[in-house]
Amino acid sequence: MGLASISVSTSVSAVWSKSKKRAGGSLERMELDLDLRPDLNLCLSQNGARSRPPPKQRRESHKSKSMEQFKGQSRLPKFAVPKRYDIHLKPDLTACNFAGSVAIHLHIVADTTFIVLNAADLSVHSASLSFDSGSSSSKVLEPSKIELVEADEILVLEFPHTLPLGIGVLNIAFQGTLNDKMKGFYRSTYEHNGEKKNMAVTQFEPADARRCFPCWDEPACK
Repeated sequence: MGLASISVSTSVSAVWSKSKKRAGGSLERMELDLDLRPDLNLCLSQNGARSRPPPKQRRESHKSKSMEQFKGQSRLPKFAVPKRYDIHLKPDLTACNFAGSVAIHLHIVADTTFIVLNAADLSVHSASLSFDSGSSSSKVLEPSKIELVEADEILVLEFPHTLPLGIGVLNIAFQGTLNDKMKGFYRSTYEHNGEKKNMAVTQFEPADARRCFPCWDEPACK
């Protein structure tokens, strides 16, 4: 047994008014009340009588979609950007497997209820996303659903609410196998005093870091 540690909302209102002549020569006052909220409601009032604005249209975002949207895609979505990885790996050279955890510092840059990253030949035990609230405690969010899509080599985390924009830390606990494919985190052998022994070796290029720990494993993200 060995242990390796790698280590707008904007609201603006404007009132435009002018007078125009009716056919009979009298003046009629018109008011145009523009409410420039994100849903772009437009209210027209005439002679002081205000019309009721239409119902707000829900802004379309990733939160209204299912996990199926990410399957079969050639690239990871871009609403989260990784900044740093803190990785802890604990290989068992006898059983040829390993346990690990990773803390990924990332930037949430768009409204979403999903985080999607690469993972292959791993089993994920738990995941959580924390945000520094500026006090002694952090806000910790747990996904409502975790799905590994082996065909696409992705890990999809779905959260019950839209994630806050900004910097957070994604923590994931996982297990894997020291494979014999010479990919990711794999096993090899050497001889010591005539005795054959196992050792753990890494090969992450071009896109096999995902076999060692969940990550953004596309070349553009490395």
